[in-house]
Amino acid sequence: MGDFHHGLLAAGEGGYTRTRLSVDPDAGPVAAWVYVANEPSHDAALRPYSWYKRFLVDGARSHGLPADYIAMLEAIAADDDTNQERDRQNRALACDEQSSMSDVMPLIVKQWKQSFKGISALEIGEILGISHDEAMARLHVLGRAGSVTLRPCQLGQGIKFHEYSMGEVTVKIPSEFEMVDTLMAFPNRQTLEDAFHKDRVDHGVFTNRLHLGDSQVHHYYFNRAVLDRYLRDREKYAVDDDATGGQVRMTSAYYQSLSDADQDTLGFATIRYGNMKLADGTEALGVIASDLGSLPKLEQHHWAAHEIASPVLSEDDKSWRDYISESFEGNWNADHTDYIGVLSATLDEVNDKVGELFRKTTHPGLHLPVLNTFGEYVHAHKELYKLVGADNLRQDGLKALLVAKGCGERDFVNDGGRPKGTWALLKLLSERLGLDWAAFDAVAENRHADSHKMESTSAGDEYYPARFREDVKKLIDELRKLL
Repeated sequence: MGDFHHGLLAAGEGGYTRTRLSVDPDAGPVAAWVYVANEPSHDAALRPYSWYKRFLVDGARSHGLPADYIAMLEAIAADDDTNQERDRQNRALACDEQSSMSDVMPLIVKQWKQSFKGISALEIGEILGISHDEAMARLHVLGRAGSVTLRPCQLGQGIKFHEYSMGEVTVKIPSEFEMVDTLMAFPNRQTLEDAFHKDRVDHGVFTNRLHLGDSQVHHYYFNRAVLDRYLRDREKYAVDDDATGGQVRMTSAYYQSLSDADQDTLGFATIRYGNMKLADGTEALGVIASDLGSLPKLEQHHWAAHEIASPVLSEDDKSWRDYISESFEGNWNADHTDYIGVLSATLDEVNDKVGELFRKTTHPGLHLPVLNTFGEYVHAHKELYKLVGADNLRQDGLKALLVAKGCGERDFVNDGGRPKGTWALLKLLSERLGLDWAAFDAVAENRHADSHKMESTSAGDEYYPARFREDVKKLIDELRKLL
């Protein structure tokens, strides 16, 4: 400030002496003008208001100033403010940590325990019946004390209301809003740990972690084998799995078969996950804490048994990038094609438009490899063969289609005069229509493997779930040539 402004300040604030002192902020020592209060005066005009004196005393205590200095402040004579409204407003302000801890902190902890979310100064003000500015001031006190984390944000606040009557009850509904700069408060981990250990309630592995402060969108990671129990029991569970991720849910029929008590303790809605490729070539799943926390306790223990503590992601993991981009950034370009579902739909279409070639068009046991191993890859092909292999093909339908394409009875027997089998007839059809037989032959060949490879758990650089997905895509492309 210049001399002119110093003069204005001196004229408006009596009872101070201006002096030059060195102060030491975080950026380093600087020289500053400091206004130092004179000895207490008997001049009533210079006495502070009692609410102002309380700011000084409580503030000194909150910042840990020496006891003798606090005693000197308490000894200063003060007058009551004759402006009753100003006096009321300033006395309502909390200016120390203790008062903020007694009324605001319980609200912050309660909000987290109920919904695992922060609470805004607007909500605190409404609950405690104090102004938004006062709620902000109390949060700042807690923030300085390290009890909470504060995040600035903008929220809508009602400024006009309509009254609606429902019988004898009248409620006010906001009709217009304005955006208000406010603060969101989140309790620190130590506070949540203290509350959790005081309650001594086991909510389940992942719900406990939420109670202890983990964010709802924090990801936990799991071996893909965690899906096995759901994939093996399709009457109870439905699993939608694609290149990017998928979801596990309890079937409606199974849920409805449970008693009310079992629905509460065993039932769950949907667990969403993202597929991820790890640096060692294995595949894993990523699931957010809020979905895991909604599982029953027994299900949470099942997932915890397959948890990967510190996964190392592959550098070229497009599936996981797509999952994160879609789930949290709003980019809807991920590949969610259910190729097994598309295969079933294609078989239906072939039967409808070409003729009954396939006895069944769906197979509940068919799904992507659960683990990134050759054994799982072979198992998936065995299940795939049950849909497109010889046992599921109608020989009469194949012959009828071959006749329509110009084949005669001699084409249906081999060189030795024996009738050709169903698989041989499919190969003949692929030759006549220009299909790539390799797509079908791969299914038959890959369902066989030597025992050493099947037992091996090391995938090397191979990524079998993606490889199987490509095998199915090739089949679909060739089958569509029949249409």
